[in-house]
Amino acid sequence: MKKIILFFLLSFHFAVGQSLNPLVQTELYQDTLHSVKWYKSNAFRTVCMPALLIGYGITTIGNHGFPFSSQEVQRWRQRNFPTFTTDADNYLPSSPLVIMFGLDLAGVKSNYNWVNQAIIFWMSNALNGFATRQLKHATAIERPDEADHLSFPSDHTSSAFVAAEMLHQEFRDKSAWISIGGYTIASSVAALRIMNNRHWLSDVIAGAGVGILSVRLTYQAYPLIRKKVFKKIME
Repeated sequence: MKKIILFFLLSFHFAVGQSLNPLVQTELYQDTLHSVKWYKSNAFRTVCMPALLIGYGITTIGNHGFPFSSQEVQRWRQRNFPTFTTDADNYLPSSPLVIMFGLDLAGVKSNYNWVNQAIIFWMSNALNGFATRQLKHATAIERPDEADHLSFPSDHTSSAFVAAEMLHQEFRDKSAWISIGGYTIASSVAALRIMNNRHWLSDVIAGAGVGILSVRLTYQAYPLIRKKVFKKIME
């Protein structure tokens, strides 16, 4: 259990360092205009870590993977914690979001006000939900507990990382501990989904990638959407 949680924390701590400034509205275009090398472009930095997580999750499906496969982790769980069960993973995914709005109420300056945060969360969550559902039905992987064939990726995990990534995007300039706290909670959700025998290792790693990517894409698109769409609504 400790090794699994440590693995998640190290992975997502690195993801924090890959995050973008959500207030920069035209960087993707500027990169193209100035011929910035592809590996230094904001487009690459936006998708790099989420894509690595999704890709790595795929490589651990079944008996494949390094340092351990999904089935190896599941066998470890069955051998050491066969009766483990908790409902905490049903409530923790929203915790980073509660922290974010709590910091807003406390007067801590964020990148966007709470109205924009609510809109961004709705958009990110909608994108995440759509992507997760499509992947679940397309892959049709059976859960470890054989409940159904909607295991990959983990919706609980992707939702938790939507909230954690939003918390990071809004307050990353204030304190690294805020980001670390959000990612720790999200990582705990991922570990608990495995411990509850509801998901494979591959499901939660890929779910984390989908959640992070959904938020990053939304933050890239939101300034333009706010300028074009909301301006017309207010006219």
